[in-house]
Amino acid sequence: MDQPTSSSKLQNETEVEQGMANWPKEGRAATGASSNLWKTLASQLQEPALLHAISGAFAGSMGAAVTTPLEVLKIRLQVQTRKKYRTIIGSLGMILREEGLRGLYRGLGPTLFALPPNWAIYFTSYEGLRSYLRREHSDRLSTLGVDAVAASGAGIATSCVTNPLWVVKTRFQ
Repeated sequence: MDQPTSSSKLQNETEVEQGMANWPKEGRAATGASSNLWKTLASQLQEPALLHAISGAFAGSMGAAVTTPLEVLKIRLQVQTRKKYRTIIGSLGMILREEGLRGLYRGLGPTLFALPPNWAIYFTSYEGLRSYLRREHSDRLSTLGVDAVAASGAGIATSCVTNPLWVVKTRFQ
């Protein structure tokens, strides 16, 4: 996504102000100083990098919440010494019966420590790199090439930046 021009920013600010008129009274302030705070917060969500970071963090959190029971089962299947867990559905049911819902989500806390920043960085890097490559190198790279280079660069950046988080996460589990 390209950087917004000053005229599009002005249009976005006007749209934000118009949209705020529809917010409930609790969500918008009556005083000028507080009203400016809400305008600033709302307009910041118009910034592509922040929007991509928040989207990535939210997507990572939701993905973790959905896949954690399967991760728990995968680990138990790998370390079992006798054949207690056989099928996916049966094993998930057994964990639920024996340990409750908490047993299925064991390890979610450390995962939520590392995963949202991971995806926030990935989404932001990918969109930034893709925007740059489309703007500066579209004559030399195909759309597939731009996407592939942007994804590779974002993956490398994400791995380099978040590796310490994954080390901490692993130690917590």
